[in-house]
Parts: sequence; structure tokens; C-alpha cells
Amino acid sequence: MFIVARRKGQRILIGDDIEVIVTELSRSTVKLGISAPRPFFIMRGELKDSVEEANRDALNAQMETPELQSAATPESGTSPLVSVRTFLKPTVKTVTQTSPAAETADSLLSQR
Repeated sequence: MFIVARRKGQRILIGDDIEVIVTELSRSTVKLGISAPRPFFIMRGELKDSVEEANRDALNAQMETPELQSAATPESGTSPLVSVRTFLKPTVKTVTQTSPAAETADSLLSQR
């Protein structure tokens, strides 16, 4: 793990394509702007964890309930598991643009 101290307006480069900019500092939070190419899906870690937990719960429910096993077979093409984008789409709110590196979450999801 790379740990570095940065001040507001300073940036960190990851490779040639990814840039992280410190946009705002307060006592308890740091706001970052992340600029990355489209193939990179950027999300908060706690959202990824909640999607994984929902998938585990759905899988466990499927294994415990025989009628769900027949409904969610590979042949039927359906599954109780949710993708990250499906899980996030209804709850995404527009992010206030604080720097050129910031984009709205809606536009990021719709572009991918």
C-alpha cells in the first residue's frame, strides 16, 4: 500500500491514464476527484461490499429454497444475483462537479 500526504489541489498519478486530485478537505473527510479512462469502473468500496453481500444472500436463499433453484437455472437465463450496475442504477444521485476531473455518476453509468 502506498501512503502519501497531499494538500488541496495536489494530485496523484497512477500510470499514464489515472489521476486523483484532492478537491476538498475538512476535519473528517477528504473529497477526491478521479479521472480515468472509460474501461475503468470506479466505485466506493462500501457499495461494492453491499453488492457482494446481496449476491451472497441471494445465492444462499436460492440454495435453501428448492423452488428458486428451478427458476434460476442457466437454461432459463435468469439469476437472483444482481450486477453492480443494476444495483446502483436506481440509487445513483448526481454529484456536484467540483473539478474538471469530476463527472456525474449518472453519466459514468450510462456511458459504460
